[in-house]
Amino acid sequence: MFQSLRNIHLRSKDCQDTIIQYVQYIIKTFALFEIQKFDWKQQRIFETKKKYYAVDTGLINFFDSTTYNYSKQIENIVYLHLRKSRGTVYFGSLKSGKEIDFITKNKEGIFDKYQVTQTITNENQKRELSPFTLADQYVAKGKNYLLSFDDNEDPIHFQNTPIVRKNIFTFLLEIS
Repeated sequence: MFQSLRNIHLRSKDCQDTIIQYVQYIIKTFALFEIQKFDWKQQRIFETKKKYYAVDTGLINFFDSTTYNYSKQIENIVYLHLRKSRGTVYFGSLKSGKEIDFITKNKEGIFDKYQVTQTITNENQKRELSPFTLADQYVAKGKNYLLSFDDNEDPIHFQNTPIVRKNIFTFLLEIS
């Protein structure tokens, strides 16, 4: 089935419908999870834009473009952990085009936000942290989590926004 997905050309409406149908079949077999966009301002879910994560992270390796993209694999692993520990998981998208990887509701009913990256550097700091500052005006009470392979877990204050910094391995091993 995946092989036939590779060979489909997206030029015709029939091909697009076929891909949508294949994806729906894969979701029904529990091989993929579908997550929806959460809008902070209106605190509601939009069903038009969706993201997909594999149940088995080995499925990601099937596509050549993601084989060496560790960020996508890491993001998938964090998604599976959040789904298991928190239940429903959303992603956030802002008008500026920036995204927060995951949004979940904690036990108190407050939305926590998660950003996943391999490492935080001077070059990617603004890109990885700025979505927290933009989202916070609508969901100020929730915690902001930056998950990376960095050993440094000191909290960050980026543009007056507190961010909890966690090593991905530590985060995945915590009991929720």
